[in-house]
Amino acid sequence: MQYYQFHFTFTSGGDTYYGYGYHSYTSTSDAYTVNQQPIVTGALGTYTIDYVYDTTYGTPDQVSVYSYRDTSSGGVGSNNSVTASGKLGLGSESGTVTDFGGAKETFNNTDSVTTLYSTAKLQQYQFHFVYTDSGDVYYGSGYHSYSSSTDIYTMNQSINTSYGQYTIDAVYDTTW
Repeated sequence: MQYYQFHFTFTSGGDTYYGYGYHSYTSTSDAYTVNQQPIVTGALGTYTIDYVYDTTYGTPDQVSVYSYRDTSSGGVGSNNSVTASGKLGLGSESGTVTDFGGAKETFNNTDSVTTLYSTAKLQQYQFHFVYTDSGDVYYGSGYHSYSSSTDIYTMNQSINTSYGQYTIDAVYDTTW
């Protein structure tokens, strides 16, 4: 069995999504190779194998998509999250793209995303959290989407919970 990473580019419009999967093969002629473009009947674009290695782990023919790039004029680009998978190998994957404003579109290898126009923006932030009962501190980072200036995170902003207090230590506007 092989673990592989791939990308799929729609012939019309150029949207691209990226994923990985597990491929079961019985002879070396059936195995995937880097830069191979497997033919998938009915697909309205091109699959390309980007990376591959042999493994004993994984579920044969399982496919997952982790990134989608909307290339439509005025679209959200890669400013989105993806939930997509399939259980019958390349060509079986389908799912949903959600932009940071919450707009959703479904896709598969025969139907690309209609342009997502999000008014949401994205911030990357770093924080520390202090537990009320023990005073223990942990540090972390994350992403925050917002659509109005009243929803943004700011430096030194405190957010209280029943367990302690978050403090925003750094915040940056970003597109990913």
